[in-house]
Amino acid sequence: YPMNAYSAFKSGHSLKPIVNESFAVINKCIEQFDTFRDLIRDELFQRTRFAGTQWQRFPMLSQIIKGHRAGELTVLTGSTGCGKTTFLSEYSLDLCTQGVSTLFGSFEIQTHRLAKVMLTQYSSLNLTKNMHVFDKFADQFTRLPMFFMTFHGQESIDKVINTMGNAVAIHNIQHVVIDNLQFMMGMDYSNGDRFFKQDTLIHRFRKFATNNKCHVTIVIHPRKEEDEGDLSVSSIFGSAKASQESDNILIIQQKKIANATGGNIKYLQVVKNRFDGQLGRFALRFDKERLSFSRPNATRDDVDDNQQQQSLPIEQ
Repeated sequence: YPMNAYSAFKSGHSLKPIVNESFAVINKCIEQFDTFRDLIRDELFQRTRFAGTQWQRFPMLSQIIKGHRAGELTVLTGSTGCGKTTFLSEYSLDLCTQGVSTLFGSFEIQTHRLAKVMLTQYSSLNLTKNMHVFDKFADQFTRLPMFFMTFHGQESIDKVINTMGNAVAIHNIQHVVIDNLQFMMGMDYSNGDRFFKQDTLIHRFRKFATNNKCHVTIVIHPRKEEDEGDLSVSSIFGSAKASQESDNILIIQQKKIANATGGNIKYLQVVKNRFDGQLGRFALRFDKERLSFSRPNATRDDVDDNQQQQSLPIEQ
């Protein structure tokens, strides 16, 4: 047949039988604007709903990345001893208390020790000094949709992914936390092989999050620990795969205070936010009594600090 109607007409073909025998050619891998027009309208008019679950303990985090959304991959990094696990415990607990069913994989810290930190954060009390209310808060905590993997130390990615899949099917898990990725790397790899191995792990977590509409948060240690200057996206151990595949990248930064008292200043920096691109940072102040980075009540100092720490554009 001619390639178009004009060619058919010029060559003397009868157009009627050609039209009668014609059919639409559709490629399922190609779509037009009308396919997602309604979805775009809904996202524009109902932006808050599409933004996801808001953090109550970390309102500045919600202000920057807008919320916790299904199907996304978040990477958290920071230097050794900066409080990644403690922050991640409270970050996930905050969502869990709002009904986000959570599966926490703690490969570095024994599960019961992590749960003790979570219970302290949940109660907002030093339970060692308040044992008379232990059962009260323990009973409340038991009713939360919080689940823990039984793994500790090195574990295979196949076993972890299989456990995650079962948890989604059985417990309707919406958020999986992996602390941390290095415990699935193994030790029998050269640097190049380890980069390839890590890329494979990240790809599998990315695929799991997308296919199961489940948010996955993973901890990755930095490539190197810098005594001076902030960590950045390029500080994450491995190749660029982690930054490419992730939707959000959070970094716990800490700086030494150069005065007689010493100590550190800590803040959480958002260096990637695929949802709307806004980046920023806010101060983290650790409360040893509550094992918490959030503050129980807003004070004048809190308001002043928040105003000073408004999320500002940060160059990548």
